[in-house]
Amino acid sequence: MKLERREIMPDESLADQVGGQLEFGVEVFEPLEESENRFALDIEPDEPASPPNQSIALVAPPLIMGALPENFPLDTILRFLPDVRLKRQLDADASAALALNVTGPDGLVAADTALGSLRSQVAFIEQCFKDPTDLANQLHKRLTGLRGDFIARGNAAIQTLGRRLYDEKQRLDREAADERRRLQAEADRQAREQAAKDVAAAAAAGAPKAALKEMKAAAKVATAPPVAAAPAPVLASSSTVPQWRARLKGTPADATEPNPAMTDLTPAQLAQIRTLMLAVTQGLAPCACFEINWGYINKIAAADKTTFDLPELEAYDKGGVRGKARR
Repeated sequence: MKLERREIMPDESLADQVGGQLEFGVEVFEPLEESENRFALDIEPDEPASPPNQSIALVAPPLIMGALPENFPLDTILRFLPDVRLKRQLDADASAALALNVTGPDGLVAADTALGSLRSQVAFIEQCFKDPTDLANQLHKRLTGLRGDFIARGNAAIQTLGRRLYDEKQRLDREAADERRRLQAEADRQAREQAAKDVAAAAAAGAPKAALKEMKAAAKVATAPPVAAAPAPVLASSSTVPQWRARLKGTPADATEPNPAMTDLTPAQLAQIRTLMLAVTQGLAPCACFEINWGYINKIAAADKTTFDLPELEAYDKGGVRGKARR
């Protein structure tokens, strides 16, 4: 069953004003049917579209509704169409406000009035979006939660079995490398023995001393052709890939978190980090090993204000304006 969206503008004159532009992430276009101005869903090939006021639950495939919370108002999201005139008005007022000359008492009053108007418009637009965005967020959480539940056991098995496969592949590779070195050493030994026999045969045949000397020297370092590696198992759907990472020395190989946060460090690990910090200050390690936690530092500055005191840092007043509650 194929589910398609058919979008029909609820306000044809607004569509004429917009002229097919993309506003608020919704493409505005001419109605598909002049007789009906609404959002609808067509389910092809043989199910008719729902009437304008009919719940979307009556036309959406059962599998879709089965994945949603009970009585979830999906039609509220599908029927939502923001009024682009609100955006245009706010944009125009914002441009006018930014052009104000904020100088002297009159300038302050004018700026304050403009800010109040802008805040009211922003709050109204946010309220227009509140229900559909809240529902969309609920829908997102619901579906991503279901997806996570569906694939959780499979992903866990992939991780565990993949780790086993990688470890076994590494073990077999090490064994194969050791065996190839053993066979190569044996082949080289036989090559040197054969070379020594060739020297003895040449000497018995009365070969010149110079030639014999050269043959003896070559026999001592004679090697055989490289031994072919044993064929590796053919893996049709997986390939092993090294993934090198860093951790503090002494971290157990099976540690749940090989890269703990600063607040989770043991005393011994904290001492290791301080050693690494010292290496950074001495230019022995890159500065990028550490990131400044500006969020934490700014909280201290906001609390301490003028008494803020950390080495090489100072507090400053960024400034800001907030709206007052209307009475």
